[in-house]
Amino acid sequence: MSYFISEHARALLALSKIPKLGPVTLLQLLDIVPDPVALANSDHEIISKAGLLNRHDKGLRSLVDWSYADQMLRETKEAGLELITLLDPIYPKRLKEISSPPPLLWLKGNQDLLQQVSIAVIGTRFPSPYGKKMTRLFSEGLAQIGFVIVSGLAEGVDAEAHKTVMETTSRTIAVLGSGLNWIYPRRNRSLAKQITEEGGLLLSEFPPGTPPAREHFPIRNRTVSGLSVGVLVIESAKKGGSMITAAKAREQNREVFAIPHPLQVTSGSGCNQLIRMQTAKLVQTFQDITDELPIDIPKEIVPVLKFEESTHHALLPIQQQILQLLGEKELPLQNLANQIEIPLPRLYSYILDLELKGFVRQVRGQMVSRI
Repeated sequence: MSYFISEHARALLALSKIPKLGPVTLLQLLDIVPDPVALANSDHEIISKAGLLNRHDKGLRSLVDWSYADQMLRETKEAGLELITLLDPIYPKRLKEISSPPPLLWLKGNQDLLQQVSIAVIGTRFPSPYGKKMTRLFSEGLAQIGFVIVSGLAEGVDAEAHKTVMETTSRTIAVLGSGLNWIYPRRNRSLAKQITEEGGLLLSEFPPGTPPAREHFPIRNRTVSGLSVGVLVIESAKKGGSMITAAKAREQNREVFAIPHPLQVTSGSGCNQLIRMQTAKLVQTFQDITDELPIDIPKEIVPVLKFEESTHHALLPIQQQILQLLGEKELPLQNLANQIEIPLPRLYSYILDLELKGFVRQVRGQMVSRI
């Protein structure tokens, strides 16, 4: 990081600590005084012209906290992170287009990904087997086309998308709702480490040491969509973070796509609602996505989705019996084993195969239900 860039970062850090001076107001002030260092040292006369601060304020130079800025720069360096600003050439162009782009971004990993075309893959923290399968299929295919896959490092669909891409191109960006030295959830620490060490990128607009908080995640979600040319909702209920991200994407003039779900899969009812309300485009193939994006993608590099036929006739008789016993109910595994008269460990193998084929899912402990 050059001296010029670090001085801008230092000034923006100092400005960001001023009470009630949020990103939106800060961006408005930068329109009037484009140099962050000059802005931080501005007096009352300059700022009062903006009409953004009360008249009794003496100017920003009396409010900035330079010691906080210096402390954050030290912590950034100690954590092995990079810090870029909205004014730097490396700052992602698409993110700069949104109404309130984050003035500061902390990075760890492959910064070259910021200049490449990204698409977001998002969904529930508790995906069904069908949702997991769709996540793997579409994350791998979109990565092979050449997209950087953006997601939020959450459990479920997010983590599945990152993992899938790390097995192929490694071109993935994980956007956090905490500081980059405070990985959340904890179980994804090893995944975060793999991302930074093997060609992916971690990104956050929250300073080092910032813990995860509920109010951070909607902010994180608007960055996920802002970085991307489009957002693919793999699986989502009617309420949740993925629906918020889809709404943010629409506000940002991004394309929104959704995978249709079987009616029995309530965890995917949000996707069906997005399609029904015509706020997302129904996706059955990769071409359904690439045809809608404002970039030129040669059709010959777009893979064809191939699904294995899964019918009841392809199942073992005992598996068909399991499905008949389940009907529309949830049943304990031990209950099923007793009715079929087989040992519980043997039942597990049949249930696992049915789960992988998308027929059943395990719920609450030792319970199982049809999808």
